[in-house]
Amino acid sequence: MNTTVADVTTHAGGSNDHLSAHQMRTIGILDIVFASLSIIGAGSIVVCSLAKKKCCVPDVRPIFHLSLADLLASLSLVISAILYIIQNDNHDIKDIAEICHYVTSVTTCFYIITFFLTSTFAIDLLTRFLIQTRNSSRHKKKKRFLCSLYLLSWVVPVISVLVIDVLRYTERNETLSANVSE
Repeated sequence: MNTTVADVTTHAGGSNDHLSAHQMRTIGILDIVFASLSIIGAGSIVVCSLAKKKCCVPDVRPIFHLSLADLLASLSLVISAILYIIQNDNHDIKDIAEICHYVTSVTTCFYIITFFLTSTFAIDLLTRFLIQTRNSSRHKKKKRFLCSLYLLSWVVPVISVLVIDVLRYTERNETLSANVSE
């Protein structure tokens, strides 16, 4: 049995149980409502940090990055839910289902970024604690290390999702080409 990237990303749960259209619509509406609350909260932190030019201050930087990732994840979740509801209500639009897969990949990417940023934040706090208690002279090395962790927290998930989406797109095109040639 050949398993494609689309199979893995679409049927990750491995269950044959499907929700009804009404249940899926309800989940979509709940996604929109609760993600909107997250957009308001995270957005206000991002806007205030940028307006006061405090986003690069060491005490604000971790919260700024977490809020930015959460804001982007919530925005893409809202977009995905709206697209799903539109596609579910209007069965004539078939391309939206394909777009939903890519938007879901982006949403997942931002949630992974949030996980990495939370881990980086914990390391950042530990490092600050150790520097304060030991009065370490290795402060510049630790600062570079933390900057690289923040960068990796953003770059690794984005590259991973891009690779998965390119593979999925390539598989889809190969399948369509094979179906057309038959």
